[in-house]
Amino acid sequence: MKEALTTWCSTKTNKENIKYLAYGKTTEGNNKHGYVFFILENQVDIMRKPFVNINGKEMKINFSPFTKLDAFDGSYLSIIDDIKNQSKKHKTKAVFEEYGNLKTTKGYKVGDSMIEQSLRMNSKAEAIAYLRNISPAWVMNNEKNSAKCMTNNIAEKEETE
Repeated sequence: MKEALTTWCSTKTNKENIKYLAYGKTTEGNNKHGYVFFILENQVDIMRKPFVNINGKEMKINFSPFTKLDAFDGSYLSIIDDIKNQSKKHKTKAVFEEYGNLKTTKGYKVGDSMIEQSLRMNSKAEAIAYLRNISPAWVMNNEKNSAKCMTNNIAEKEETE
């Protein structure tokens, strides 16, 4: 799955790397399917049909913003826990795999480059989740100021498009 997504997100001139990937799939029953949460090293814009080749089979992938999922509570960890618990949710056998390391709420200092990266994100909820994953304390202390700044930045993006 990781190779398929890396290939799908890459272009001829720019190979994209996946920094973190959590993959859960049901392995029994009539409704076999999988859920993937992944973080790219850099944001990319791809204009391709959502099909990947996995084990010689062409499969369609449906993308949805993680901020719209029921399990989303403001952090990445809730989404990852939801993927881990697929066997309980569907009452079938499920497998969970993880690739890469996710910096999880260790209280890292939020630097200028991290704030800059969050300002480049498409939605305010996604940007706050990114910052909350790095340092929940920083977000709690600066949420009003950072939310106002992100709202202004997203409004400017929409005006220019």
